[in-house]
Amino acid sequence: MEVFSMNIVDTEELSKTLKVSRATTLGLAKRGIIPSLRVGHGLRFDLSEVIEALRRRAETQTSTSEGPSAGLKGSPENLSAGAK
Repeated sequence: MEVFSMNIVDTEELSKTLKVSRATTLGLAKRGIIPSLRVGHGLRFDLSEVIEALRRRAETQTSTSEGPSAGLKGSPENLSAGAK
């Protein structure tokens, strides 16, 4: 039997985890860079899916002067410890 396990966080919690502002988190979700779920008037995020999306983006995005994680202070690798 598989246990259904998700680490669902709200915008504030995700912003703290990513070490970015609430506006940055909402912008990433609005642009479809990170997956989100609308619950009522707010957004919720599966932390492991967000980390995986950022990791894929970092791997596929070409290097620019801003880097693949522009606007983010923590790299996806550093964030994976928080997804457990």
